[in-house]
Amino acid sequence: MRARGQGEGRSQSANWGPYQTMYNPQPWARDVHAAVFLHDADLSTMEGWLLNKRPVMIAPEEDELPAVVWKQVWPLVKHDVLAIFQASLDEGVIPDQWRHTRIIPLKKPGKDDYTVAKAWRPISLLATLRKVLESVVAERISHAVETYGLLPTNHFGARKQRPAEQALILLQEHIFSTWRSRHVVSLVSFDVKGAYNGVCKERLLQRMKARGIPEGLLRWVDAFCSERTVTIMINGQSSESRPLPQAGLPQ
Repeated sequence: MRARGQGEGRSQSANWGPYQTMYNPQPWARDVHAAVFLHDADLSTMEGWLLNKRPVMIAPEEDELPAVVWKQVWPLVKHDVLAIFQASLDEGVIPDQWRHTRIIPLKKPGKDDYTVAKAWRPISLLATLRKVLESVVAERISHAVETYGLLPTNHFGARKQRPAEQALILLQEHIFSTWRSRHVVSLVSFDVKGAYNGVCKERLLQRMKARGIPEGLLRWVDAFCSERTVTIMINGQSSESRPLPQAGLPQ
């Protein structure tokens, strides 16, 4: 078993490419990056996400207008929608309707007791157009992250060509390499509870500013994370709308 594992480790190491080490010695988290350039969102980007990336048959979201409806009316409304999107980005504001979230709890698989809240996963239903604009903004930020190297190379997950599975392969190679050197490996892992809901807006904006994200986009992200309200739907019944003082990010 060990001989086969070591062979696999050598093969993976040879094909790994730019990932040379588990650790980045540079104190990147404390650096302040120069301002980065982001291209303006255009109509083709909006159309590509709405018409091609989202499933055609999808249940209505918070605004009761699924993507299939927007696909049918898009030729008539696309320029007006683009104007709304551009105004939102330019002014750094979010329509009140886009601030509201409808939450539907879904069962987590394999739980013994579904009478406790932690056995359920809250899923946020958002207005379709908000999700389109959010995805466009996220892609612009992701492009800047990869173009300007704003994250360390050993940061995996939610990045193109760096899925979480590759983090496991890199970890495996690091373990095999250490074993071949007759050393012992110790691993400490953490599971961040409520990662989405626990995002601190102020710290998020601070980190983005330090990495050179433009002020206009920072204002939009600030508005995106502020003054949110929520209703919870269970068995077709909705609760009263309540504010979310520490909203984090929708999941």
